[in-house]
Amino acid sequence: MSSKEVQQPSASPQRQYNRINFPLYSVSALSCNHVIVAGGGGAANTGVFNGFAICEIGYENNGYVAYEVQRHPTGGSSVMNSAIGSFNNGKRLFLAAGKDAECTIYQIKLQSRKLTHRGDHGNNDDGVRHRTNASTANTNGEVPNLSEKSPFGDVDDKIATDLVFDIQSIVSVQTDFSVGDPCQNTVCFSSDSRIAVTGGADGVLRVWNFPEMQIKSSINASKKEISDIDISSDRKLVTCVSKDGKCKVWSLSDGKLNCSLDLPPEDEGKYLYKRCKFGIVEDKRNIQRLFVIINPLNYKQHKSYIQHWTGPTFSLTKVAPVGEALSALAVSKCGRYVAIGSMSSGDVDIYVGFSLQRIKHIERAHKTFVTGLGFLPPMQTNEDSVLANCDAAVVSISVDNKILVHHIERKNGVSMWLAVLLDLFDIGKAQDEDSKAREEKGRGGSSNFQFSGFEKPGGDMNLTVRASVRGPVVVTEGLYTVPQGLIQPAAKRRRLPQKTMKNLPTTRAKEWAESAKKREEFRGALVKLIHRMNPPKNKEMDRLATQIFHEMGDTFETDNGKPPKLDLNFEPSNEDLGELLYRFYIHRGLDAINIGPIGESWLQNIWSHIPERLRLAYEDLSNDLLYEVTSAYRFTVKRAMVDFVLHEPDRHTVADFESGAKSDDMLKRVPKPWRASVLSAKRKLLRNLHSYNPVLAYINFVWKAIFRKIRFVDCLILGEQKEAVTLRYYKDITRRMVDDVKNLLMKKWIRGIQNSLIGAAKRNMVPKANEQSRMISFFNCVATLMQSNLLELFKESLLEYKNFICMKMEAKHRPKFIVKFISRHNQLLPVPSFEEWEYGVLGVVDMLVEVSNSFPRMEAKIFGDWDTQEGTPAPGTTLKPTIDPAEVQTIKTEITNSFREQTKGPMAYVEVYNQHSFLFEGDNEDTMDVFIIEERTWDQMVEQVIKFHNLSQDMGTTFEPKTLIGIFDIHCDDLIRNLGNKASELRDKFLDKMIHTLHVQLKELVDEYEAISEKALSTPTSTEQLFQLKEEMDKIKEKTLPQMQHELKELLGKFLFISDYMQISPIVSKLQTQAIQWSNRISYVMEEHMSIVARKALEFKDALKVKRVKLQEELDSYAKQVEEFQHFGNLEELPKYLKRAQVLDGKLQAASDKADKLNKEEEMFEFEVTNYPLRKQISDKLAPYLRLYESGAEFLEKKEVWLNSQVGTHDPELIENDVMNLWRTIIKLEKSFGDVPLVKELVVQIKGLIDIFKERLPIIQTLGNPGLRDRHWEKISEIVGFPIRPSPELTLQKIIDMNLGEYLNKFELISEAASKEHSLEKNLEKMKVEWADIKFQIVPFRESYVISSVDEIQVLLDDHIIKTQTMLGSPFAKPFLEEMTAWEKDLVLLQEILDEWLKVQMARLYLESIFSSPDIMTQMPEEGRRFMNVDKTYKDIMKHALNDPRVLTIIKIDKIVEKLKKANNLLDLINKGLNGYLERKRLYFPRFFFLSNDELLEILAETKDPKRVQPHLKKCFEGIARITFTEDLEITHMQSSESEVIKLNSIINTENARGAVEKWLVELEQLMKKSIHREIELALLDYLTKNRNNWVLEWPGQAVLCVTSTFWTTLIHEAFEKRGNALKDYLDVNNEQINDIVALVRGKLSKQNRTTLGALGEY
Repeated sequence: MSSKEVQQPSASPQRQYNRINFPLYSVSALSCNHVIVAGGGGAANTGVFNGFAICEIGYENNGYVAYEVQRHPTGGSSVMNSAIGSFNNGKRLFLAAGKDAECTIYQIKLQSRKLTHRGDHGNNDDGVRHRTNASTANTNGEVPNLSEKSPFGDVDDKIATDLVFDIQSIVSVQTDFSVGDPCQNTVCFSSDSRIAVTGGADGVLRVWNFPEMQIKSSINASKKEISDIDISSDRKLVTCVSKDGKCKVWSLSDGKLNCSLDLPPEDEGKYLYKRCKFGIVEDKRNIQRLFVIINPLNYKQHKSYIQHWTGPTFSLTKVAPVGEALSALAVSKCGRYVAIGSMSSGDVDIYVGFSLQRIKHIERAHKTFVTGLGFLPPMQTNEDSVLANCDAAVVSISVDNKILVHHIERKNGVSMWLAVLLDLFDIGKAQDEDSKAREEKGRGGSSNFQFSGFEKPGGDMNLTVRASVRGPVVVTEGLYTVPQGLIQPAAKRRRLPQKTMKNLPTTRAKEWAESAKKREEFRGALVKLIHRMNPPKNKEMDRLATQIFHEMGDTFETDNGKPPKLDLNFEPSNEDLGELLYRFYIHRGLDAINIGPIGESWLQNIWSHIPERLRLAYEDLSNDLLYEVTSAYRFTVKRAMVDFVLHEPDRHTVADFESGAKSDDMLKRVPKPWRASVLSAKRKLLRNLHSYNPVLAYINFVWKAIFRKIRFVDCLILGEQKEAVTLRYYKDITRRMVDDVKNLLMKKWIRGIQNSLIGAAKRNMVPKANEQSRMISFFNCVATLMQSNLLELFKESLLEYKNFICMKMEAKHRPKFIVKFISRHNQLLPVPSFEEWEYGVLGVVDMLVEVSNSFPRMEAKIFGDWDTQEGTPAPGTTLKPTIDPAEVQTIKTEITNSFREQTKGPMAYVEVYNQHSFLFEGDNEDTMDVFIIEERTWDQMVEQVIKFHNLSQDMGTTFEPKTLIGIFDIHCDDLIRNLGNKASELRDKFLDKMIHTLHVQLKELVDEYEAISEKALSTPTSTEQLFQLKEEMDKIKEKTLPQMQHELKELLGKFLFISDYMQISPIVSKLQTQAIQWSNRISYVMEEHMSIVARKALEFKDALKVKRVKLQEELDSYAKQVEEFQHFGNLEELPKYLKRAQVLDGKLQAASDKADKLNKEEEMFEFEVTNYPLRKQISDKLAPYLRLYESGAEFLEKKEVWLNSQVGTHDPELIENDVMNLWRTIIKLEKSFGDVPLVKELVVQIKGLIDIFKERLPIIQTLGNPGLRDRHWEKISEIVGFPIRPSPELTLQKIIDMNLGEYLNKFELISEAASKEHSLEKNLEKMKVEWADIKFQIVPFRESYVISSVDEIQVLLDDHIIKTQTMLGSPFAKPFLEEMTAWEKDLVLLQEILDEWLKVQMARLYLESIFSSPDIMTQMPEEGRRFMNVDKTYKDIMKHALNDPRVLTIIKIDKIVEKLKKANNLLDLINKGLNGYLERKRLYFPRFFFLSNDELLEILAETKDPKRVQPHLKKCFEGIARITFTEDLEITHMQSSESEVIKLNSIINTENARGAVEKWLVELEQLMKKSIHREIELALLDYLTKNRNNWVLEWPGQAVLCVTSTFWTTLIHEAFEKRGNALKDYLDVNNEQINDIVALVRGKLSKQNRTTLGALGEY
């Protein structure tokens, strides 16, 4: 392979595309003409730019230059790593830039474009050069369309694009969380850019969903920093290199370790992995290559290496040594080329990917180490673009600020063949290894051989090849050149002159002859070269040839994609070597890059024969076929190339091409020249054609004579069983039969053949051990014969077993299987089920297949390779009869169909039990309890008891316990017995209910009798009780007792009915006896009651007369006492007067109550009602005296308190109100006592005292104000001229004695202000007092606490905030301004705390149940971590509130508002993430949109319990109410709301979903449709074979509707086509079918059948 560097305008061998004024650390290709370079000076404030720049590679002055189109700063952080991701075929581009511990995603859009001349350069405001040229633009100002292949279009040779990129930062996430100095070291995208992976200082690989940048998973890859990562092209694997020098490959889906690459042995030095990159195999895209570079710790003593590992197990395939430490690695997108950059010298090398042959070396490309490499993507370009005439181009960068490009020239013509031969022997470029090879040869480490190359101008060149453990290695290079004149550049087509056209045939013939001659010479030279490459025949070379032969095994593929390794124990012949070398040349000698692509017109011609609808419907298959065609094309071209080099042309054939066929003289010779060869072939056949060996004939004869008639399963014995067999017995007996036959064959057949072969070997009838190839062939022939015999046994056994199960044998030889029917889940079920029987029957077929493949090959038995792996046969040691899986499946299908047909009879037989389907519900205790608890009258319960009693008695005589139907022996004895027991159980339950009812009623009746007796015999203590008792007993006698007598008769009848069916408990019997006794005794009780009433009535009448006389005497004495008050007039005796008046008033009130009671008794005994007028007269006369004494005493008492208390103790307003009220009362009384002199004089004295006190009220109101404070008293002191200070000694009396009335006007102003200030102060204190005792109501909830009932606190808080703000607006608030302001702040703060607190509490209560699930925490780790932070904050606050629940103490918590606001922000993020998580689940399984968030979370929170989905299935699937789970949580059936059950086509294993509920729900959705489709298909077939009335009752409702609709449509169309009376006849058929359905509906049907027929009738 040859290469050249792109010529640059300067004389330098490497063109500097551009010098960027900041250090470069990362390079990424946007297109074949645009790259992004990133780097910077870091955060050291050196003035060096940090960010990235977009550079455009263009053509100028016969060379390529790079122009900086645009740059984007990143602030104080440099970009140390980056990657490009794209969507929509490159139309949406994203840049992932690593800055410190964060990864920032930039979206790059092409904003505008103008075409300009390269030479016109201008400067814009951004300081970047731009080119302008309006002449190339369209006249209308439009910009030409960009290339569809590239997002930025193609770069023309004369003009360049003036591009403006819109760069926007869309998201930035932290990707590294190490404790010390977090830093992202590397980032990469998957091939579809849907996944991004980052790695950094914490050693964790983080997988992100892109472009959302939401964490998908994390892989703890290393304890050290991660330095490099890459994702495989199939997006299944991710590899990483860490600072500990290890390279590992991980599974991207589950994060499991796939493999860890091995470092060279310690004796070769200590090595560390530096970089890693995946590459593809062009013609085997399912195989991944992994390229890594490793550096030694000691650079002076050891070399660095490039390693090529091949997947999927990643075995080391190739190794290439490099002279110095390496720093950078890149692999082309096609996987053909690998580029590396050195650490110290700045060299860049390019290698062929599959062979690691260096094809280009750029020395001192950079001044210092290479920081980044990147291949330009392959795109359609013009002839002067960067990739024109080149296979690939790689861009290199370094901290020397330079961007360089290095080309690999495209190969033309047959120069490719030199590359084929060089690649064939892994020729590497290593001039200095020649001497080392000779030294190693002297040490015996390797051997060298030489051969000459083609002649070159200036002398011969020799090629030296050294054999090493890694294969042949070339130690000399620069050997071959293409013969001059052999390859001519393709000339452009042009029209030739007329004269030239005439001579064209002759000219072309000469050209053809010359070209043929040159091709033949070149072919001869290549053949000569190949012959010279074969080493001399010596032992060393033989060893090397054998080694190469064994390595040829790697070139052959197997079905699993892994190359087999041929381990042969014999020497290969020259023919073998030649054939394998030929294959090796084709597979490995030619690189795919040397093969031109298949013609586009060919592919279009192929696609034209395939309809587009098929291509779209089977897109994956179309892609596979396209790959197959392309691979076949490559192989064919490669083989043609090798044939062209190795096969000499047939000159005779060429010369006589136009003369036609010639007669061959060889045919006329006698004897025939081929006779010797024929005889030789005959002898060879006799020696090697083992089918004629008598040993094989003997083996076959023994089989035919002895073992031909045996069968793995003896169906005759099975059929002759007199009794039916259980499933367990059937499995055991068939297994024993198979094992017996296997043991027989192992002991007799296998051992007999073994003995025969050993005996034949002694007689030289079989190949000897030293004839390994013949021996292998012989044993293969033996194995083939034995496999044929086993296949015959298998087929005969399988056929006989099929006939046995399908009842195609004699009647006496038919299977008899026991099936018991039981009632379970409201239906009749066979035990074991028919599915279990079917599985057991088909299991015998699988057993036959298994045992047929379990016999050993004879060489394994003879040479001891059998059972070498812990009892399991070693691979390749067993016989493999060619059993056709399709044939086996066909027989299994036939058995299945026959078996299922046989199951219809038993199911139809047990339909008769459906008339007692209500007894099936008895299996469910809840259903039975509901049935029993239903409200029923006594007569209805009697009916049920009689019904179930008769049913339990008749069940054993109505049905047969055992019946043989087809192959099934139906056992219903347990079912009959259970149904009878269920009927008896229901009867007894009804009787228990009736006994309980009877017991309750009897108890109530006896209790009522006892209550009546107790009440009737009670003795009244008053007249009122006497008349009340008499009234009640009269009502009981007239109404209650007759009703109780009638009820007793009914209870006696119930008692007798129950006693007919069961023994009644003694308690109930005793109650029945008591009820009868009370019925007989109640009349005597009523007579005793009448005598008690009469006796007590006489007693109460006499007592009433005495009470009337005594009351009149009391009233007379009270009248005399009232008259004495008119003689009391001494003011000093006022307290005594008051006490006497109050005592007399109490006596009058008691006398009045007594008179009312006496009047009521008089009315009861029908006496004349007595009036007592004296009681009102006495009360009216006493009232003014009592009011006078109370008012006077009150004034005197309060006056003493007011005047002798400290100033400010009493409110002056209250004093004034009390004084004025007393004064008004005294004025009224003065008028009342005008006729009583002594009393009037007393009134005047009291009035005088009040008037004197009224005169002192102004000074009391002014200076007695409680709102006066020291500041006010200072002002008063200033007014009066001497100090007045409030103290306990300063009373109102002393103030009055000071005679300060002249200053009253001035005092009023001070007092008014003090009153208002005092009012504000009292309101403030009142609010604080109210809050002092207010506490949070904290209640426990789950594992924490919550605050509740905050409405009252909120209302009070709002009211006090308004009050406080109003008080602050008062002009009298100045003395309390500071206190009020602080109080307002506390209230506002409390308001804010409550708002935030309640928001946090409400959101936390909602999320707590969600994140308490480990499954949710695992699936949403970031949101879980945030919730834990919020939960901790909330619990800390609740802990403080719990310790001190007073409301105002909560504001003393440090930074509580900030904590709550932060918690609310985190809760918003959690809700956002939760909604996104639920949205993803719903998008995966759209039926989740029918569920609310709470319902969906209930499912997702318990992913380990799939049964949690059951309550929500009805919302997701309209027709599915429940699904049936096995003990292993496998889903087997689906059930509708009407209890219709349908078996799924296959079993759904929920554990395979690994907790992803949506996955197995999607599978359920698919199986639901397939299962319904199957049911409809089977019902469609069954419709033709059964009576329609029976058919509609056997199949599910949906199948019935669909099939009947199908047949109706078909038959109505047939009627249309027949014409005549066909429609009328079909109408009669329809009417008959409707009448049949009506008859069915009128009969007894199950709920499901009735629903189906109802829907069919509506249809």
